[in-house]
Amino acid sequence: MLEPVQASAEYKFIELKKFLAVYVSRYPKYERVKAIVTQRLATSYLLQMKTKIFALNKILAGASCVLILAACGGGGSSANQNPSSVNAGAPRVSTGTDTPAFSAAPIASETPPAGATINLSGINLMPAAYGDSWLYDQADAGGGVIGSGNRLVTSLATTAEGEQGALLEIDNQNPGDSSVFVRKADGLYIDYTSDASIPPAAAQQIGLIREYAFPAYAVDETRTVIRQGTWDQDVDGDGRSESFRIEYAQVFRGFENLALPWGTASVAHFSNTYRFYLIVSGTGEKRGVVNSEEAYFAPDLGPVKYVRHAEDAAGNSIQALRTWNIKSLQVGGRVLP
Repeated sequence: MLEPVQASAEYKFIELKKFLAVYVSRYPKYERVKAIVTQRLATSYLLQMKTKIFALNKILAGASCVLILAACGGGGSSANQNPSSVNAGAPRVSTGTDTPAFSAAPIASETPPAGATINLSGINLMPAAYGDSWLYDQADAGGGVIGSGNRLVTSLATTAEGEQGALLEIDNQNPGDSSVFVRKADGLYIDYTSDASIPPAAAQQIGLIREYAFPAYAVDETRTVIRQGTWDQDVDGDGRSESFRIEYAQVFRGFENLALPWGTASVAHFSNTYRFYLIVSGTGEKRGVVNSEEAYFAPDLGPVKYVRHAEDAAGNSIQALRTWNIKSLQVGGRVLP
């Protein structure tokens, strides 16, 4: 059984040190991963919490900021944008009115995609075994390499709900961000109940969000998840809690060929859009961020490319378009290239 995931940064720091000691001894080839992670280990989780809280306060203050909400979080195109425009570096322009007005009335819903579906149960697009890792080159909108990124599965165990684990994502331009995932028969979920950057009552309202549905997908149709409620925190100082709304929209684009360092592969393409909004209780003003990505998964290998971008609720860019291209990986004992 997996021990309860602790919220404190100190606990995560200790657990990650244990993981690295085992991981590097088993996979000495990834000495570079060890060096990158070790360099950031002492500060990554503490900085993660400070960054998220600071970003939230800047949203309410009316300043531009980035709040990365999901494990696969980040920007790119919106779910209803032509992927080719994303690769060309064109940001989505938002009117700030694409989300309906809402109150703090709680909502926890998921709307399945319309149309015929294709069954992908025989294809393992999202492997996640303990010790699996992915190393990426990060490129700007012009294609120039500007840094690197890493994803590491730092824990995995079987629970009553399914497989539960932790995934650490390190962006060389930002602190490491760890998320808890739960794999069930009907999909891969992100568990927000243990996220220390979210007020505890709000974290329980958000609960588990199904990031990827198994095993069937409808091509070019939208699946939408909504969470809404009271933020349970007075951030603007008027003596009342703010309210929040999370909207996660996903479109499966189908399969396409993608050149990888070890050859061309047929990959599944998803367009994901994460919207996080706070309603300021004192003024009723809606503020928030929109994180969008194009995600590409190779069978038995997992995520091999991301295109990400972030903007505020009015459509102003707050994180430039960035592409994560796979450079090497170790998944299920397989090392590439």
